[in-house]
This record gives sequence, structure tokens and C-alpha cells, in this order.
Amino acid sequence: MGLPAENAGARASDGDRADATVRLRDALLDGRLGLQEFEQRLALALRSRTAAELDDLLCDLPEQAAALPPLASWSRRSLALVLDHVILLPLIVLIGLASVPAAVLSAPVLAVGYFTLAHGGRSGRSVGERVCGIAVRSDPHRTHVARRATYGQAFGRAVMLYLFGALSSMGVGAINFLWPLWDVKRQTWHDKVAGTIVVRADAIDLDRGRWLRRVHRALRGPGRTREPQIHENRLPFRAH
Repeated sequence: MGLPAENAGARASDGDRADATVRLRDALLDGRLGLQEFEQRLALALRSRTAAELDDLLCDLPEQAAALPPLASWSRRSLALVLDHVILLPLIVLIGLASVPAAVLSAPVLAVGYFTLAHGGRSGRSVGERVCGIAVRSDPHRTHVARRATYGQAFGRAVMLYLFGALSSMGVGAINFLWPLWDVKRQTWHDKVAGTIVVRADAIDLDRGRWLRRVHRALRGPGRTREPQIHENRLPFRAH
């Protein structure tokens, strides 16, 4: 189970024993353990009191691979990227009307800032990705846990997106753009550098009611709390 040495003597929880049982079952189904050895190890795992005892039972078995949520298709990713740049274009044009050099300099800053804030936030989605129903998440195979991307990951992802795009004259941008078509995890090169994946938003919990709750609190005004609701007696008989 790979616990640090200082935690080797820690008490094993019911969850630890359940995880060990799953790994032993998978090893049996994969043919790594015979039935008799599986039964022996399972009995010892269920009686284990410390994490070290569980480690001894599982040390020669491979770690469980992290499961990937449903991945976004290349067509959804591409459409979302186009929509996001259509949204950014009018702002850059307005800046260009005042000063063309300012527009050239501010365009990458605006784009990187936009995607950093969008992908580093709780939902992990830009406006285009909201329309297309996809979201950016940290790669569970890299971090060993499926979670939102950090702002550092989001910033690195955005920088590498435009860095590869700047090399379009060498064909690098086109290859990066098309790479999810044959990649196992449907990642672009900038996804691989940042350690991110793009998934279907309907497969993860995005706390969709968060902004609606904020609007309700703003409408109620500061210092006001919701009055407790008093429900009538709904017993099927009259209370005495």
C-alpha cells in the first residue's frame, strides 16, 4: 500500500481492509494468485490490525490503476476552443482600435489569463467548454486522485497551448491540436505537460447550484437570513 515508514505502525481502518480485499480479488481474477493463496491472504487481511500487516500481504501485487472519467471527444474540445477565441476576439479588436501594438502585446496575456482563471476554478470550464459540456481536470494517473486542476496547472496548460501554437510554421501546432484523435487519454501535448485531462462535465460533480445560491443571497441582502419554515402536522390522525 506504500505507506511512509513513520506510518507503518498505524492502525488499519475498515476502509484499508476493504481496499486490500478489492486488490486481492483483482489479483485472483488476473491470475496472479491461486484460489488457496487468495483465501489465505484474504483471511489475514480481514484480521490485520496495522497498515504494516496489510503492506506485507500486498507488497508483491501491482497498485490499482486510477479510473478515468468519461473523456471529452476531440470535436467537443475543438468547438469549445473556437468558441472561446470568438469570445476573446472582440475585446482584442477594441484594444487594436486604440493601439495595434497594444493589442498584439495584450492578446496572449488576456488569453492566458482567461484560461488560467477558467481552468483553475472549481468548475474547470471556460465559457466555450460550458456550452460544449466538458471540463478540465487533473490527470488522476499523474496525481493519483481525480480532482480539479490547480491554478499552476491551468497557467502552464495555457502557456504551452500558445507556445505550441506559435510553432505552427513547423507543424507542431497542428500535431498538438490533432493529438487527442489517437491518444489513449485524448490528451494534447499541453495536457501532458500540465498533467490535465478533459472530461465530460456530466460525469463529475461541478456543484452547479453554487452561483444560483450566491444570487439568492445577494437578493436577500446583507444581514438577512432565511426564516425557518413551519410545517403543519401531517400525521394521519389528529394530535391530542
